[in-house]
Amino acid sequence: MCCSCKSCNKNPAILLCDELTGALDYKSAIDVLSLIQEINRKFNTTILIITHNAAIGEMANRIYKFRSGEVKDSIINNNPIDAMGVEW
Repeated sequence: MCCSCKSCNKNPAILLCDELTGALDYKSAIDVLSLIQEINRKFNTTILIITHNAAIGEMANRIYKFRSGEVKDSIINNNPIDAMGVEW
């Protein structure tokens, strides 16, 4: 989380987040996802979340699924949910 906060100080155009919730308990993970969503909405920052947790995709505008290093599916989510509504 500390690294994420440091990277936002300069208002980057894109934020790369690799397994940002992987080692967190559920409540902390939702808090982090809410913060990431707020950054996206407030600063129009592009957020790229790499995760094995498919439920997080429910809050995304676009979802890319990879297999063996190749994009296997590209999905546009017209109804992304709020981070507080993500459940797994």
